[in-house]
Amino acid sequence: MTTNALEVFTDIVKQLRRIENITPYNLEQAAETAHSDVIQRIENGINSSGQTMESVSTEKLGRYSRSHGRRRVTKGLPIDRVTLKFTGEMIQSFKLIERLPREVSVGFDSEKAAEIASYNAERFGVAFNMNNSEEKRATNRFIQLFNGFIK
Repeated sequence: MTTNALEVFTDIVKQLRRIENITPYNLEQAAETAHSDVIQRIENGINSSGQTMESVSTEKLGRYSRSHGRRRVTKGLPIDRVTLKFTGEMIQSFKLIERLPREVSVGFDSEKAAEIASYNAERFGVAFNMNNSEEKRATNRFIQLFNGFIK
């Protein structure tokens, strides 16, 4: 009796190597999806818990304290929602910061931006963590790419 077990095994090993080779790309694409979703949610004025970000000040201009709202109006920035953008440095600093074969990290590339984000989290709630739907979308993106590869 003859068998093609060696051929089957060899094909499986080749497929596993191909999967290993595409995993970094798939992880990066999933992380980009998560990053984009988090930025869009923040732009819409919503924190990671799904709450509208708003100043606790009793005197407001839009969703901001009156004094900060005035500065935003002067700069032509929206006041109808908290976007966590004033100079833009913190948002620009939030990006894919580490790419390893089996891990991709999204975070801040500067200590100053991380400190500002921490300060803002105390005022408006955590905003830069993925919420459940963002995590699900990123996971689905990874699975979609993987499934496209194995077809």
